[in-house]
Amino acid sequence: MITYNDEIEQTKRYIATNKKLILSNIYAKGFRELFGILGYSNVTPAGERFLALIDKRGFKKHNNLIDAYNIVNAKFAYGIGMHDISEGIETLEITRAEDNEFIVPIFKQEPIKIKKGDLLYKINGNSAACLGKKDVDSDEYKVLPDSSRLIIVALGNKLTSIEDNEFVINEVCNLIKKSSPNTQIKYYSLK
Repeated sequence: MITYNDEIEQTKRYIATNKKLILSNIYAKGFRELFGILGYSNVTPAGERFLALIDKRGFKKHNNLIDAYNIVNAKFAYGIGMHDISEGIETLEITRAEDNEFIVPIFKQEPIKIKKGDLLYKINGNSAACLGKKDVDSDEYKVLPDSSRLIIVALGNKLTSIEDNEFVINEVCNLIKKSSPNTQIKYYSLK
């Protein structure tokens, strides 16, 4: 059986030998196209930036939850969001930001304005993440080692399918289960 640490080592080797393949897959291509639609054709999507960061400083381990997310992000350059919903979730909305939207960036205390038109995830009406010239996750929904309920959002794009989204979510969940075998998973599909 492949362990959690084995998976990290395999991912490092896979990235080192397959970076061109990862960056040419439909996921990476589709996210570059999506950023162009958002008006950011010169901005590198998060998945690609993460691969560059790994090249620069190596794959850094954080905790089983963040590492699972990072492994899948690195292997597929996919637009994935993972947020703590321990306080509960009633609604998830993915929309374009209006002119008066704000978010408190992760590990910060002061809100920043989200640029009108950027892609925005809202949980229970609150900004959870935005994608645009800068990708920003909200401090309110940051994943911590003791997070007990998470939502994993696979954004997808016009080149990907619902099955692709489910696949990357399953990859993250299966990795989490390797270190936390009692993890329970529920799936929701937004179309």
